[in-house]
Amino acid sequence: MKVWTDLEQRHEKLVGAEHKEARHGVEQQLRHLAREIKQDGPLGRTLQERSRSLGIEMGSPLDEVLKARTLERAQELSLPARSRGIERGLGL
Repeated sequence: MKVWTDLEQRHEKLVGAEHKEARHGVEQQLRHLAREIKQDGPLGRTLQERSRSLGIEMGSPLDEVLKARTLERAQELSLPARSRGIERGLGL
C-alpha cells in the first residue's frame, strides 16, 4: 500500500511538460503494480476485503483497480484521472 501511495503522490507532483518522462515512468510503475495485484488472485481478494481497514479510499484509483473485472481495465484505472484525460468536473 505504501508503494502505491508513494507513486500516486510522486505522480501528482510531476506537473508540466518538463516532467513528462518522469511522469510516464511513474505511470508505468502504477500499471505494473495493478498487473501484479490482478494476476495474484488471493492478494487482490485480500486487499479488496480489507480495503477500508488498510486505508484504501472508496473511489480511489487503487480501489478501482481492485474492483476492475479485467487486467486491461485495472491497468487503465491505475492512472490518476488527469492522466486518463479526465479533469475534475469534466468527466465526459
